[in-house]
Amino acid sequence: MLAALPLLVPVPLGAQDFTGTYRVSYAGSALTLVLEAQPDGSVRGRLFGSGMDLVALGMEAVDDAGRFVVQGTLSAPGAPGGVFEFSRTGEDQFGFLLVPKGRDGVPRRSEAHLAPATRLSDSVARSLLPPGNVGAASNVAARPGGSGSRGLVGVWRTRAESETSGARVVTRIYMELRADGVLLDLGVASPASGTPPRGDPGGDQVAWRARGGHLEIASEGSPWVTLAQYEVTPLGELVLVFPRTAERQVWSRVR
Repeated sequence: MLAALPLLVPVPLGAQDFTGTYRVSYAGSALTLVLEAQPDGSVRGRLFGSGMDLVALGMEAVDDAGRFVVQGTLSAPGAPGGVFEFSRTGEDQFGFLLVPKGRDGVPRRSEAHLAPATRLSDSVARSLLPPGNVGAASNVAARPGGSGSRGLVGVWRTRAESETSGARVVTRIYMELRADGVLLDLGVASPASGTPPRGDPGGDQVAWRARGGHLEIASEGSPWVTLAQYEVTPLGELVLVFPRTAERQVWSRVR
């Protein structure tokens, strides 16, 4: 069973709370972070200073406690980059969680670092933003049901049938594809249950990415492998076809 972390769902309209210029104290260095929230909830910006210059692309989201956060990716040409989560911790105080990626592109959770951040201004100089009107990064959803990997982020469920002592048993299987590139196995629940299970806090988690119509996964230190071919239908269902068995699963969006 994969670890269960607080569930995050895309925010339909940008909260705009995170637009601004920040000072981030990271590993003994003072870095500058700029973020600009878009009306659709996508966020773009940069993290730079002390020889570092990374493009930040993400999404505003709401955790299960009702708090706004930003999840996204950090990237630079020729560098592995990382994933991040940005959240408010107090009055004009914020937390910046950075998880670097290895050369294989898999987030190194054991190297995660939470740095304090202070808002210096609620505006951003245009010259500090990355060029162009870039949208959300790969594995970051602009809206549920969008094209490509944008439509994959969220909580999904499918049905499985089995027989026990001659009786047919139907269960619901849940998973979450998070905007920061983490896939969580949320476990199973009976059809009478109205909410996804919380999952096993002691379990594992894997990284995910969408490439060329394939859903790929990787554990820390392992190469990327194809889990299944995928398609998001016009009705918003996620269809997975597993290459070894040709099994076809239809998943419905929960959030």
